Amino acid sequence: MRELAAARGIPLQVIGEGPVLQIVFAEEEPRDYVALLRADRERAVRFGLACLERGLFVNPGAKLYLSLAHSEADIARTLEIFSAALDTVLSDANATASD
Repeated sequence: MRELAAARGIPLQVIGEGPVLQIVFAEEEPRDYVALLRADRERAVRFGLACLERGLFVNPGAKLYLSLAHSEADIARTLEIFSAALDTVLSDANATASD
């Protein structure tokens, strides 16, 4: 995820422990609750909605849960969806910037 976002110039952090993670749109990894509140929640929700639109069941703006039940093909498909969702987030940001 970090690499997919970095290739697009999108500031993104992946936080969490083990199979429970959260995508946070921020320049630096949040180290406390106040820093987490400064993250771009609107962008996180848009990312989650873009994932849902592509068939990946997530709770927009919330944690993601991985499992040993997910196959390599599942993970590859998830990364494809993440990539497309990041493109949507980027195009939304570009459209807003040009308004």
